[in-house]
Amino acid sequence: MRAIGTIRPYRSNGADAVMLPDKQLMEQKRGAFDFRSDGNIYIAKWHNNSIVRISSNFMRHNPLRKTQ
Repeated sequence: MRAIGTIRPYRSNGADAVMLPDKQLMEQKRGAFDFRSDGNIYIAKWHNNSIVRISSNFMRHNPLRKTQ
């Protein structure tokens, strides 16, 4: 079963500990992101208006392109 969705910070199963801290990500330009994957689960967080976290078992960050 394929799944993708937003997650809360405490649901990242330890991935948040090795990703950029929220404060450091917020200091970067809007659209900045960080991600981790164990080969099965992909977790990403990016700076939008606030920090957004997603998790997926089939999607990755590529292809990456700019939107308007």
